[in-house]
Amino acid sequence: MTALITLALNAVFDGIGERLNVLLVNTVMTVMTWVNSLSTSFFSSELVQSAQSFSRWLSYFVLAGALIVTLVDIAEELANVKPGQSIEYLTIGINFLKGLLFIEMAPVLAQQSIIIGANLSGAFRVDSSSITNGSFNPSPLIMIIILIALVSFFCMSLFSVGAMFLQALTVFLYVPDIVRGRTTSMGDWIRQTLSILVTYMFRNVLFFIGFTSAINLDIIAMSCAWITMIGAAKLLQKFGMSSGFGGAVSSTVSIGQSAFSTIAAIAR
Repeated sequence: MTALITLALNAVFDGIGERLNVLLVNTVMTVMTWVNSLSTSFFSSELVQSAQSFSRWLSYFVLAGALIVTLVDIAEELANVKPGQSIEYLTIGINFLKGLLFIEMAPVLAQQSIIIGANLSGAFRVDSSSITNGSFNPSPLIMIIILIALVSFFCMSLFSVGAMFLQALTVFLYVPDIVRGRTTSMGDWIRQTLSILVTYMFRNVLFFIGFTSAINLDIIAMSCAWITMIGAAKLLQKFGMSSGFGGAVSSTVSIGQSAFSTIAAIAR
């Protein structure tokens, strides 16, 4: 009789454990689906689109202001021009066109790059054979680690989408330098955008590797992948790809100072 009770209890607990394992995997896959659809739904928001429209209007306002400053500089140069010297009107016109194209294309590039990155990440699929055959039986500690990694991954993905939105929103800060011939600003914006995208993709890949390793109970691979996922921004910063909070803030402040100096010149 005791043996039958023990057998029944074991069957009940095994069933509960299997259901918890399936629930855990389904939760992770659901969150990954949310992350993959997050960028599309975020940029489709009416409030976000309104903010982008305002940023676009502000970019054109700054473009006009930068053009006025440039024309004032040209007038000053014409007053002091020496024989044999000339003003490069073609270069000025090309820089203005660069600023115009940057205003139109940069926000679209930022938005589409994170959406494409999310779609590529959506191709990841977890092999559930180890769950169905009962070989996936993690300890409570491993389950807690999986949940912590899941929350970290979700929050970092939110940050990446928000950082890309910030890139699209702060285009107007780069316009004055572009119009005034400092085209490295355009390269800085592209580099920062690429950094955000690459970091986002690396985190997706590393989380997927870590979760797949956790299902296969490969603790070493799981630990390596998830620790690297958390430190991905700092690691990529060593290669000049700063996509963390500090890098985004310092880049925005630097460009903002240049933009505000141009606005101050207009006010004078």
